Amino acid sequence: MSDLPLVLIGGWGVPVEAVATVARRWPGRVMTVSVHDYAEAHGPEAWVRQLLSRAPVSAVWAGWSLGGQLAMLAAQIAPARVAGVWTVCSSPRFLARPDWPGMPLEEFAQFRVGVAANPARAWKRFLLLQIRGDEYEAEGREAWQPWLKKGPAWPRETLLAGLDWLGDLDRRAAWRNCQVPHSHWFGDQDPLVDPALVRTGSVANARLAAGMAHWPFGAHADALAVSLRQFGQTLEMTGENLEAP
Repeated sequence: MSDLPLVLIGGWGVPVEAVATVARRWPGRVMTVSVHDYAEAHGPEAWVRQLLSRAPVSAVWAGWSLGGQLAMLAAQIAPARVAGVWTVCSSPRFLARPDWPGMPLEEFAQFRVGVAANPARAWKRFLLLQIRGDEYEAEGREAWQPWLKKGPAWPRETLLAGLDWLGDLDRRAAWRNCQVPHSHWFGDQDPLVDPALVRTGSVANARLAAGMAHWPFGAHADALAVSLRQFGQTLEMTGENLEAP
C-alpha cells in the first residue's frame, strides 16, 4: 500500500514500545520515538524541531497522549514536512479551565508533588489509572505487568520536565487551524482525557473508541491499527483534508 513513512510518538513516562501495536499494520517505514528521548531539548518546540531534523520528510505523524500533542505541534511548525497527523487520547490542552474539560489543576499539582517525592510509586499509580474503567481492565492490568516490573525508564528530573510540558501546552487555536489532514481518537472511558471533547465537538475530526480508557492495548490497539492504516490509505488516495474515518 503505502510508501509514506510513519513517525510514532509515545506518551508521558511510558516507552513508545507500549503503544507500538497501533502501528503494526503500517506497511512502510516506522520511526518510533519516546517523549523523553532528546531530553536535552528545552521545551516542546525545541523537542519537536529536533525530531523534525531527524524524521523523514512527508511522514505521517502519530502520537498517543502527550505524544499526540507533539505530533500536532510538528504539523504547526513544519506543515510541509508532515503529511498528516493521527492521535490517540490526546488533547490540545490537558489541564482544565472554566471553558475546557481536563484534569483539575489541583489534582495535577498533587500528582507532580507525588512524582517529585517518589517517582516509582506515582508512576505505577499513573499506569494503573490509565486502564481504570476500560472494558478490558483486568486484561490491561496483566498487560501492564512487564512495564510495571521494570519501573520508570527515566530519572525524576526528566519525568518532571515532561509534566511541565503537559501543564504548559495549550494548542487549542493551533488544533482548530491545523493545515494538514488530521484524525483523532478518544476513549469513551478515559479517566485522563475527557471524552466530552468529542461529544461537544471541541476537537474536530474526532471519534470515540467504545469501551477504551486511556491506554490503547489488546483489542483496542488492534482496531486502532486498522484506523491508522486507513488514514494513510486515504492520504495517498486523496491528498486532501479528511474527516475522521
